[in-house]
Amino acid sequence: MKNYFSNLSREYSVYLLPTVVVLVLILVTMYVTIPKLQEITELNANIETQQEQLIQLKKKRVLLQSISRNEVIERIKTTSSAIPSEKDAGTVIATIEGVSTLHQIGLDSLSFSPGSVSSDSAKTPLPTVHESLGTPAFPVNIQVRGDKVQFSQFLTSIQEARRLFDISEATVTYFPDVQNFVSAELVLYAYYVPPITTISAIETPIIEITDEEQALLAKVAQFPEIGVQFAVGQTPPEAVGKTNLFSQ
Repeated sequence: MKNYFSNLSREYSVYLLPTVVVLVLILVTMYVTIPKLQEITELNANIETQQEQLIQLKKKRVLLQSISRNEVIERIKTTSSAIPSEKDAGTVIATIEGVSTLHQIGLDSLSFSPGSVSSDSAKTPLPTVHESLGTPAFPVNIQVRGDKVQFSQFLTSIQEARRLFDISEATVTYFPDVQNFVSAELVLYAYYVPPITTISAIETPIIEITDEEQALLAKVAQFPEIGVQFAVGQTPPEAVGKTNLFSQ
């Protein structure tokens, strides 16, 4: 029996060392080579991503350098006065009061509940008629009265004021005893842009303004800022007179 195992050992000893070497190579491949290859692959992917980001940053730099500061300020002024970056109840009241005063029409009541200024509140669905503008709005209820000509002019001006409104509903009451006199309850929608809560990725290209959008901006810029004074990029006037009330 001892001779049998001795002969068997001598017979297969030539295969033992190669087998051990192969097993070691397999273990090295599994625990060393493959992880290193994965690291190299991930590193190459990161390099490609950073190269793409660098290309996009160069494109953004060229585009931004081609736009003058004054042009950017004018665009911000126009868009912000038409569709504010918040619900801005002040411009809603000022515009409606300004239009009613301009056409000498009686403004009997004005009510609205804009709610909080947040991206979550902007997710509330709007009636289908308002979805085409692509930005949220909140309803404003008003009641006005005046003659038919004044009322017609009021409706036109409220839709052509710089602060953008849509007329969603209108209930007009006529008075047979008073010729050409009407009273109306209107539901307006005041548009706004919800606050930005995320920053776009570096590789995201800048969306350039199309010719149609340029024409739309030019048209909106012609709308009067009725009842609203708006300025962007201007420093406040210097104080005059005493700045310290307790000084002699």
